[in-house]
Amino acid sequence: MADTGTVQLTAMEQVLQAKDAQRFEKKVGDATATIVRSPSLKKAVIVTANMPNAPEGKVYELWLQQGESMIRAGLMPAGDANTVLLEGDAASASAVGITVEPAGGSETPTLPPVAVISFA
Repeated sequence: MADTGTVQLTAMEQVLQAKDAQRFEKKVGDATATIVRSPSLKKAVIVTANMPNAPEGKVYELWLQQGESMIRAGLMPAGDANTVLLEGDAASASAVGITVEPAGGSETPTLPPVAVISFA
């Protein structure tokens, strides 16, 4: 099989490099959460820096706000700097929420959220 020289980008790389990529940033204490959203791909990526660890036995869970509902969009791995592809349709979402949940995540977000990053 001949090497055609094409490079397959991961879904995350596709979003980060999309021509229509939009950036939304929020500071939470010393931490920074940046959402990069591509409406044409209907996907979003969160990039965090200086994120404190979730409390023992807990995890950060990500949510897409669809109307009045928060839809599960994945879990953030431990570590102060992460890049995570959100699950779900980010094109129709109005915001991304970050909550602290029991290990393994929750069906509904625990309030109040750590952060809500609006796409407005």
